[in-house]
Amino acid sequence: MNQQSTTEQTTASSTSVWQQLKDAIRGTDADYTKIDLKKAIFLLAVPMILELVMESTFAVVDIYFVGKLGPSAVATL
Repeated sequence: MNQQSTTEQTTASSTSVWQQLKDAIRGTDADYTKIDLKKAIFLLAVPMILELVMESTFAVVDIYFVGKLGPSAVATL
């Protein structure tokens, strides 16, 4: 291994989970072929999890407001 890749691995392993979470939410640029596999999976998984949470929240709020129209409106969903 060369000196640069050793330094990158040390830097990647020393970052906290909270910093990695901020990076995942912020969408920082990362070369997924050069970073640790666990970090790459984490950076890709966080936006997907957030999207699923928002989609579920949208469905619940949608049902709530459509429910105000009546049972037949809810049945059409």
